[in-house]
Amino acid sequence: MTIYGEVQENGPIHLEVAVVSAWDADDEAEGTNARLTYSIEKNVIDERTGQAIFMVEPDTGLVKTAICCLDRETTPEYHIQVVAVDGGGLKGSGTVVVRLADVNDNSPRLTRELWEAEVEETWGAGPPAGDTLLEVTADDRDTSNYFFYRVVEASGWGWDHFDIRTVGTYGELYAIRTLDYENPLHRRGFKFMVQVTDRGRGGWDDARHTDTAWVLIRLRDVNDNPPEFRRSSVHITVQEDTAPGTLLASMPAVDPDMEGRQRVEYRVVGGWGALSVEAGGSVRLWRALDREGEGGAEGVARVVGVDEGQPPLSSTATLSITVTDVNDCPPRLLPPTVLHVREGASAARLGVLTATDDDVWEMGHGPPFALALAASNPAHVLDLIALKFDASLDSGRGGAEVWALGPVDRERHRQLTAEVVVRDAGGLAASHPVTVVVDDVNDNPMRPAAKTVYLWKIQGGGSDASLGRVYVDDPDDWDLDDKSFAWAGSPHPLFSLNTSTGDIYASKLLREGRYELQFGVSDRVWGQEDVRANVTVGVRYLTHEALAHAVPITLTPTTPSALTMGWTPKRGGGGLGTLTQAVTKVLGEPTSTIEIVSVYGHPDTPYAPVSPAAAHPPTPPTTRLYRARMPACGWA
Repeated sequence: MTIYGEVQENGPIHLEVAVVSAWDADDEAEGTNARLTYSIEKNVIDERTGQAIFMVEPDTGLVKTAICCLDRETTPEYHIQVVAVDGGGLKGSGTVVVRLADVNDNSPRLTRELWEAEVEETWGAGPPAGDTLLEVTADDRDTSNYFFYRVVEASGWGWDHFDIRTVGTYGELYAIRTLDYENPLHRRGFKFMVQVTDRGRGGWDDARHTDTAWVLIRLRDVNDNPPEFRRSSVHITVQEDTAPGTLLASMPAVDPDMEGRQRVEYRVVGGWGALSVEAGGSVRLWRALDREGEGGAEGVARVVGVDEGQPPLSSTATLSITVTDVNDCPPRLLPPTVLHVREGASAARLGVLTATDDDVWEMGHGPPFALALAASNPAHVLDLIALKFDASLDSGRGGAEVWALGPVDRERHRQLTAEVVVRDAGGLAASHPVTVVVDDVNDNPMRPAAKTVYLWKIQGGGSDASLGRVYVDDPDDWDLDDKSFAWAGSPHPLFSLNTSTGDIYASKLLREGRYELQFGVSDRVWGQEDVRANVTVGVRYLTHEALAHAVPITLTPTTPSALTMGWTPKRGGGGLGTLTQAVTKVLGEPTSTIEIVSVYGHPDTPYAPVSPAAAHPPTPPTTRLYRARMPACGWA
């Protein structure tokens, strides 16, 4: 057993370190066998005095220091062995690791007596950028230090041109005034002193916790005159449909260096990425503008002029642009555009459509809007859906009521999509889809049916598998709450049935073969009981090699039932067979090497919303399938 304790360095004698506690299984009320006594079996000896450094109270197990003034910088950690002996002479031992907590008892030391740096002169007459010119570092044997650096006031020529900031354990020297190589005094260089303390901002009064060193800074001449624009700020107004190539502004610049003969190169930043600048500073439009785009109607471009000096210097002029609107955005419908109608319901209002427009309404590029059904809608949509336009809706902006003209049979139309034409006050129009979901009702009786399920599993492995739902011939698809499911006869021991949902599960103990299952389905609305539904399950083993070559494919929009309709493992057919043939053609593989392992609905795919009253919405219209490459055989 190891116990950890901590004690502060340079502390007095008898500082508490840790408490060692042992336990004896003997009866404390009988004899002395359970009475424990603690002692130190292996102690640490102070080399200077020859004394033991630690002691333990024999009755309590409290470990304390036996001498004072332990130094963490000399020995940061001690290990002693403590023994507990019971009244019968039996003993147990443990290790106590004593760690010394640091105190700030050592002086900091700058790592150099003279710090030298050659730096570039600062640009222009304004304040410097504050870039780091020199990093000053210090050492300290303590760990609990709070270093702080400063420039010593009046310590030498140029001290007032610099300051030093503390960053962690080091100091960054930076200029606070312009450093100009063209000034003879500056060209001679700067020499002053910097100081460090390990006690933070208030530690300068204790000389034992400070250190000082010289700093020598020399300047290096640079190309320090950037180009100058004749106009630093220009504002223009352009129309949204301005043609690319149009000249927007002229913004030339000159460079004072080389008696004004130095050439200036230009580039433009911002302005929606729609501007270009020529050699003489002429700014042109190089692509069409979009006031309704992400950048909006107000834009700012920065025209940058760069000279040829080493290093090159640059300056910037600002071009602000206001884009005036043209009626180029067609109006669009506001949500909701997905409406619901109950199957078989009589004529009813389904909802109200309103519109908006991204153009500027004050310029006549918005409301009032006009809404109407597109003439291109299919005949059955025009027979079942009507739009009643009302100019007073939406505070006079115009809107339309959507009406169902009569009963709709979900078994014929799960949903209706009507194209609605929206026109703004300027005559610009666009067509938008409005979806009407037909909410299912249980209006069809069940008929007996059967289905075949193909299950592929790993030999000797895998887990229980879901085989889907018991199938009866029923056009309705939202009536699961009206149904109940039961075994027709005795349940099969390797399969289980959820009597509420009709889901079938296969045991992981299934072996390769064919299984015939019989079920009965009842519908409380129609009063039907035990309508026969048979399920055939074909089980085949899947090799590990086949799984290693499996590839997932996601298809949309479709469902597993639609994809597999008319398909069998041996004959193919249906949409899945067509997909298999297409993959075969792309890969150049024989048909027998492309096999379908599993097909299921993808749960993460969004689909059109359904009525809140529908407890069981349709399967999401996305299908995930796995393709496996296997040896040629007659099964997948």
